[in-house]
Amino acid sequence: MTSSNGTSRKSSRNTFVALGLATVALATSGYLLFQVNGLDREYGRIKSDLPHLQNQLASAIKERDAARELVAAARFEILGLRASEADLAEQVAARQEALESARKLEADALKRIEAARTEFEALAAETSAARSTIAEAERLRRETRDLTARRRELEAEIASLEKTVQSLTERSDEAEARNARLAEENNQLTGQRDALQAQFDELGPQVKDLEAQIRQVRNLENEEDRLGSVLEGLRTEESETRATLAAANETLRGIQDAIAARTEEAETLRVSVETLNGDLTDLSETRDALIAELAVKRTTAEELDAQAKLAEERLLEARAQLAQTTEALKSSRSEEATLADALAALRARVDSAEAEVTRLDVLRMEVEGLSADVERLQAEKAGLESALPGLRQEADAARALADQEQARVDAARETVAALTGRASVLEERIAQLEQQQSELIAATEAAEAAAEAAQSTLASLEAEKATARAELNAVAERRTDLQDRIEDLQARIAAAEDALANRRDRLSEAAAAGNEATSQEAETGE
Repeated sequence: MTSSNGTSRKSSRNTFVALGLATVALATSGYLLFQVNGLDREYGRIKSDLPHLQNQLASAIKERDAARELVAAARFEILGLRASEADLAEQVAARQEALESARKLEADALKRIEAARTEFEALAAETSAARSTIAEAERLRRETRDLTARRRELEAEIASLEKTVQSLTERSDEAEARNARLAEENNQLTGQRDALQAQFDELGPQVKDLEAQIRQVRNLENEEDRLGSVLEGLRTEESETRATLAAANETLRGIQDAIAARTEEAETLRVSVETLNGDLTDLSETRDALIAELAVKRTTAEELDAQAKLAEERLLEARAQLAQTTEALKSSRSEEATLADALAALRARVDSAEAEVTRLDVLRMEVEGLSADVERLQAEKAGLESALPGLRQEADAARALADQEQARVDAARETVAALTGRASVLEERIAQLEQQQSELIAATEAAEAAAEAAQSTLASLEAEKATARAELNAVAERRTDLQDRIEDLQARIAAAEDALANRRDRLSEAAAAGNEATSQEAETGE
């Protein structure tokens, strides 16, 4: 019993142990079945979705490759944009140089305008002096008219004096004849008186008659004395008249010499006026050349404006082509090469403009030489004006002499003719100066219009510069956007790679779980 009891206790214990192990095995099997069911529920969908996940993985790989290609293209585009940015920077620098050149041209144009204004002021001063000369000529013309009227009066007086002289000459001849007759009558009367005195002595009754005859003789003697006095006065007046005529002839010769000298001075003035006319012609040609140069500058400014507009259009086309494809970038580069050629052409035009500036400097030196000639002519005019008081004194002397002699009247006539010719020359000179003044005013207005056009060109260049800067800023912003896109793509690629790694890990875990479940199912089936 003891052994049977011991055996029964061992078998009972083994039974309990077996039951416990069976219970544990059942519990473990149940747990495993629960886990297998859970894994089947969890990974069965993954197993069924494995082709879809593999397709997604392939799509992700393709997307990653496409993203890498996009990154490479974006980097290539960034390099192209950087090159375009460098080209645009060079173009902006070139435009800046062109702007500076345009500003220098504007400064030169302003200097030339200032010089033209100075020349215009000088011509205005000369015009004022010419007007003063015209006023002086008008005064001389009035004096000439007065002298002409005085000459007419003198001619009338001289005609009257000639008639008086002729009358006095006739009266002198008549007086001499009468004196001769009176002398003869006196001699006869003296003889008669002597005879009568003898007869008076002889004939007393006839004394009264003789006394009457004596009184008559005395009266005749008194008349003879009076006529002798008149004749002597006429002779004195005739001698004085002849002396006055001789003095008038001397004065006439002096006036004729003065007129010859004034004629030479008038000829000198005429030559000076012709020289001034030639100088004014040269100035007109210079003005025409300046107007032509301003027209060329205006044409150049219009060409620059057209080229600026063309450059702006090309920049817009380059922007559109840059946004489209790499071929558009190449096209924009070719257009930028065209712009470089245009810039070279502009620089050539700038060199040509500098050559024109040099030629204008030469013309300015010539104008300075002409200004010196004008100053010399003004000095000559001042000398002539200083000689005017002497001429006035001579005119006064001529006027005083013209009151007495007809010769002075003839000299005054010649002086009037000379002054009339000089006045006509001065009037022509004034008309020419006024015409030149109007032409200079027109040239000044044209120069101011050219300066305004240059300022508008500078404004357009400033606007173009601002546009180029805006385009550079847009390119920089686009580059920043592309860099942001690249960073975004890189982040997406990194996220896709992380998701792909996670999916691979999950697939690996699912495959491992599937293998484990398969092995467990195989063990359970066994």
